[in-house]
Amino acid sequence: MSSNRNTTTARVVDIAGLTRSEYESALVASFDLQEWCRCCTARPVADVIDELVALAGVFSAGAVVERRVDELNLRGSLGSET
Repeated sequence: MSSNRNTTTARVVDIAGLTRSEYESALVASFDLQEWCRCCTARPVADVIDELVALAGVFSAGAVVERRVDELNLRGSLGSET
């Protein structure tokens, strides 16, 4: 996971076999490595994961979404994941 801090774009991916625990570890490692601001890490990681999973569930695998303030928009698609 990498955001380069200023980016607001993400690709929805369904990774077979990825556990919640593995996703949590990857997210925490990403925040730590990129020295994210306190507001990004102030909430419990479990809450952030719940939110990200729910948001991603709205879109098909391969969707490229952007966030502008509190709004998500579909930018395009890189095709479906198989």
